[in-house]
Amino acid sequence: MCGGMSTRTLFRPRLSPGPVVRCNGCGLVYVCPVEHLEWFCHGDTPSREPTLEEQAEEEEHLSRYLSEEGRKRRNLASVLDEIEAFCPRGRLLDLGCYCGLLLDLARARGWDAIGVEPEETSRRYAVEHLGLDVFGGTLCQAAFPPDAFDVVVSLQVFEHLLNPRETLRQVTRVLRPGGLLVVEVPGIDNLGFRLLGRWHRHFARHHLFFFNTQALTRLLSEAGYQVKRVVHPSRQLSLRHLAGQVGGVDTPLSARLRRWVERLGLGTATVSINLKDILRIYAIKVGDRQEEKNRQS
Repeated sequence: MCGGMSTRTLFRPRLSPGPVVRCNGCGLVYVCPVEHLEWFCHGDTPSREPTLEEQAEEEEHLSRYLSEEGRKRRNLASVLDEIEAFCPRGRLLDLGCYCGLLLDLARARGWDAIGVEPEETSRRYAVEHLGLDVFGGTLCQAAFPPDAFDVVVSLQVFEHLLNPRETLRQVTRVLRPGGLLVVEVPGIDNLGFRLLGRWHRHFARHHLFFFNTQALTRLLSEAGYQVKRVVHPSRQLSLRHLAGQVGGVDTPLSARLRRWVERLGLGTATVSINLKDILRIYAIKVGDRQEEKNRQS
């Protein structure tokens, strides 16, 4: 984030694609070096085509995601409520829209909503089942004209990117002056991270960056944004899904908890939870300071 090269190694999580380090300059936590790259952890283009095994995993993940569809829609509706406090209606881009649930809700509310999604299984669901306009690829490949959108939403995307700053530059190009950017990422400025360390659920095999409020605010500010609101949102989810997150994803403990929950007949029960480990920032584009510096130099 600060351009420095001095880091200290924190740990090597079980599923992480490399050691997790902290920058001694700005405190950003990230994977370095990246020893194995998931196909969708990319910048301007996907790093490679997914294997047949990876495609099967994506289909299974989509099935699990849609099993929580009602709760997902309620969570996303709250995001739209907060967006509409800044911008009542307009043209909205969902960057990394997955299967399109946010786009579907936005369209129903009168938004002109478009998505970008490189993962084909989820993109196809959005297009074929929900009838949405979703570009299959990256934001750079989509080649939208400048100032094309009133709102850009990017939920749980920036942690997957090789170069978040470059993607943000592309976002800034397509967002109109005065437009709203909503970025949501896994957050590590919380008690759970301090207690669990390498065992925290955010250290997944496809996560490369781990933000706190200071780091994400700095990234946005340097790109020419004014942060208007910082939120640690609550989530509605089933007890089955919650049990699968406890003790790390796909661990013996999480599998055992899921079985107990199902035996008690509580798998579909809904809970609202807030562990303060999700960070969402609402920011207004006020100018591209970095581009101005580049021109002056």
